[in-house]
Amino acid sequence: MPPPPDIQIIRSRCLLPVSAPPIFDGGMAIESGLIRDIGPWDHIHRLHTGNTLDMGESVVMPGLINAHCHLEYTQMAGQFAPPNSFTQWIRQMIDLKKSWTQADFQHSWETGYHQATASGTTTIADNLSQPIDLSSEQLQQGARLLALFEWIQLEGLPWNEEKLEAMDHLIRQADQATGLQSGLSPHAPYTTTPELWHYILNHINLAKRPISVHLAESQEEMDLFQKQSGPMHDWFDTIKHLPNWGPGTPVQVLESKQALSEGMIVIHANCLDEGDLQTLAKRKVGIVHCPRSHAFFHHPPFQLEQCLAHGIPVALGTDSLASVRPDQAPESLSLFHEMRCFQQSYPTISPEKAINMVTLTAAKVLGLDHAIGSLAQGKQADWISLPWNGPEKELFDAIIHTPSAPEKVVIRGKTVLEKQR
Repeated sequence: MPPPPDIQIIRSRCLLPVSAPPIFDGGMAIESGLIRDIGPWDHIHRLHTGNTLDMGESVVMPGLINAHCHLEYTQMAGQFAPPNSFTQWIRQMIDLKKSWTQADFQHSWETGYHQATASGTTTIADNLSQPIDLSSEQLQQGARLLALFEWIQLEGLPWNEEKLEAMDHLIRQADQATGLQSGLSPHAPYTTTPELWHYILNHINLAKRPISVHLAESQEEMDLFQKQSGPMHDWFDTIKHLPNWGPGTPVQVLESKQALSEGMIVIHANCLDEGDLQTLAKRKVGIVHCPRSHAFFHHPPFQLEQCLAHGIPVALGTDSLASVRPDQAPESLSLFHEMRCFQQSYPTISPEKAINMVTLTAAKVLGLDHAIGSLAQGKQADWISLPWNGPEKELFDAIIHTPSAPEKVVIRGKTVLEKQR
């Protein structure tokens, strides 16, 4: 007979499933990297036997999910002061990127990857503009990676369909390294062409993959499309790459070319009118809001309540450390910092809701909620523990404002980080 499967039993002062109320004095049974059972400790202890790990005075919760990040820019932290215009920052970014070597980008990516894992992030949706080495050995030591390969195709530049096949090959390689279905990110309407989108959405392999897009991020982008004026318009006019989508908001021009599709990951979406909200809701997209980046650029207020009223799920991401103010922990890719910044802007949103936006809602926006985002039977055993011995009624607020990094980070049932007590 085959040997019985190894079962690990976790006990903690509190288990926070996210998809259900907190379980005080809770337990969780894990088998082959999956959650087999979760509930009160008496229930788990009575029904399951195995190696028991007592986390003591702590809260065990799902690993955090960073729904949008640029890991390769991590070591650009502190390189830019908050700019006078969004376009100015883009131009500064381009100049800095030209001065970096491939080794610089690789080291920066690795730094960010380990930073994120150490702060309790167990899944990252990462936009990649550089040929980063996604070795499987590296990825076994940290967060699960949803690789989204950035694509820029400026109006007037040479184009051929061979580029599609090259992108398809690159993405398939990433599939093997990450164990997830990788995707692509046509950067934004102002840096892509309708032709590119047409070919992507009609490609037999690429169209079925996760797709993200930076959309309606700044007022300058709105002015470019709606008024054919402003700093972004003037810059593109000077370099002879003005987008040729036709009039409308950024959302409207993508919709006019049937480029918006169900499950698309929309990044930022800071400038939306009522029609845009209706369109995004109809297309069943998810939005990723990046609080510290939003504050860095002084974008118009993010329309959180309006998005939620239209049934559009909103997750949180870190964006990159190249757009974090010095007073908002620019050295850290921690989603705890994003939640704190978010709550400063939306004090009426409960801490419980904010936590959901970096766990279950983030998983839904990325199309991964069948596997991660909550502690539930059958899901991947992705969990973190935080020291906690405060009043039960203050649990959610204590999580967001925890002064400590996670004591333990577990992905697929395997410990990837552990602090000595």
